[in-house]
Amino acid sequence: MENQNVQNVPSLSVTEEQKLAIQAFFSHNDWDFNETISPSTSSNLQKEDNAENNLNSTDEIAHPGQSSPCVTQNRQNWLGVGQRPHARNSRIRKLKYKLFWRMLQDRGAWNNPQYRSKKRRLLNRDRVDETVVIVRREVIPDCVLNLVRELYPNPKSKPYMGHRWY
Repeated sequence: MENQNVQNVPSLSVTEEQKLAIQAFFSHNDWDFNETISPSTSSNLQKEDNAENNLNSTDEIAHPGQSSPCVTQNRQNWLGVGQRPHARNSRIRKLKYKLFWRMLQDRGAWNNPQYRSKKRRLLNRDRVDETVVIVRREVIPDCVLNLVRELYPNPKSKPYMGHRWY
């Protein structure tokens, strides 16, 4: 291969455990691992990690006035690049909502007290009574709805269902 000497320098924000795993992978393959910590990012790493773990990273759960980023701020590869408006995009959106649901589930979002109170308010607003059984239904944040609908839109003639429960 003629491109073996070409080097890329990625910038990553990782936990100590992730860093050790990456170092072990590089060591296993006899690759060089050079660590450089930027002073401008090192002070923010702990704040960003805490924001994700405490789930202040969604606009639906953060208190008013907080400037926490949405869970969609760091784009995932599985999100794709989008498509032109089409009626079949609803199937794609459903899959993307499931993936975001799982990401939020893994971060403990659905057990966050701020989120739980917001969910109770929305249940009361939407008049979901006790006879309706909601199994693992959660409120998808606006930032997720907006991003997924922007990437996989309906045609102009087909309105969105307007639900936010998944």
